[in-house]
Amino acid sequence: MLGVCGFLVEAVYRLAVHAVESLHFSLSLGQWTFAIGWTALLLYFEGYRGFQQRFSPRVVARAWHLGHHPRWLHVVLAPAFCIGLFHASPRRVRSEWTLVVMVVALVVLVRRLEPLLRGLFDLGVVVALSWGLGALVVFAARGLTGRVPAVPLDLPGPATSAATPVLARD
Repeated sequence: MLGVCGFLVEAVYRLAVHAVESLHFSLSLGQWTFAIGWTALLLYFEGYRGFQQRFSPRVVARAWHLGHHPRWLHVVLAPAFCIGLFHASPRRVRSEWTLVVMVVALVVLVRRLEPLLRGLFDLGVVVALSWGLGALVVFAARGLTGRVPAVPLDLPGPATSAATPVLARD
């Protein structure tokens, strides 16, 4: 969990620098409209739907599973295991690696933008990643109290979920 949170904190920190710099420009009404709309869009789709509803519960559930069924390689590569980059269903592995490639491609493209536009894009990403980080911390805290999200672990083989119904209470 700490590794995944560390990745997110580092990304928020790096991108926040550009986002804050963009706010030092004198923004037009159109630029403010774009910044607010983009941020709201990412907050909903990336922060709420992506992180809070899908990513964070699965990461916590896989971390809980790893804590109770450790394998040395999975422990050493725990952040990648928890995200689902390996030892997951073929569909999960494909989707997670596709997401990684898409994020890297978007980072490369956004870095080529002029500083103001890059900062406005980064502003939305910072807000969404911060929401996702908060959701991850909340789910992790619940997991530490025994309330592990009852979501599919997407492990290879038969379908499994992280918790029994008793542990999955809310």
